[in-house]
Amino acid sequence: MIRVSLWRLRGVVVDAGNFTQPRALQNLFRFNGVTLPLSFLRQDMEPRHFIPYLLGQPDVQRQWVQAKGSHPKPSDGMSLQTAYDQTFLPESIRTHHQLIPGAAETLIKMRYERDIKLGLIHSNLDAATEIKLRQNGIYWHTIQPDVIAQYFSPTTFRVPSFYTVGISDNPKEIELMRGLGYWSIGITTTANGMMYDLREHLSAKEMIRRQNNLREKFLASRADAVVDDITNVPNCITQFNERLARNEWRL
Repeated sequence: MIRVSLWRLRGVVVDAGNFTQPRALQNLFRFNGVTLPLSFLRQDMEPRHFIPYLLGQPDVQRQWVQAKGSHPKPSDGMSLQTAYDQTFLPESIRTHHQLIPGAAETLIKMRYERDIKLGLIHSNLDAATEIKLRQNGIYWHTIQPDVIAQYFSPTTFRVPSFYTVGISDNPKEIELMRGLGYWSIGITTTANGMMYDLREHLSAKEMIRRQNNLREKFLASRADAVVDDITNVPNCITQFNERLARNEWRL
């Protein structure tokens, strides 16, 4: 039986479309006279590495020179990082860290109806979201994404790896979880790769196109299941438990 579930925070539990970091970076650079599209800011990179990377891009340097009169210096990178950490990221968290519909109910069902431990994978969790989750009776082990392989080893929760499931909006993370021997579930509709805010209008045709595109990426990463909505996760876990009961393992 599945005993541990690991959940990507942004794009699965909060922040539909995973806008927090890209929007913070976009606003940071716009404040400094540099305009960047959100799609360019969705690369899988930590801000402490991403900001120096952006400052090294020719178009960014061109706009920076136009706005500031000189090329960016290492000290500019440090100032940007400070402004990102202290101002722009907290503002973006307040704007985008809303619970995804069905997330609280699903996590409560996992923890209390099925007695499955919860692990939340995130870089930043604002106090308001943490309080809201705790008010719903949700507690978790929290880790940084870049140490998931080390922290969630098969001995962390004293259960075999095949009694653990990972739920993520990131195909690369799904591949990592599979490599650790965990069951894995990919989420489409609220994922980073969808670039979709639940508050915006998207035609049914375009929605299906984006979901199918992301579904192909999850399956290429050998996800055990792909769902469009977090509320479908319990059904997947039921199926995994049935396969475990039959001593049936994945291909």
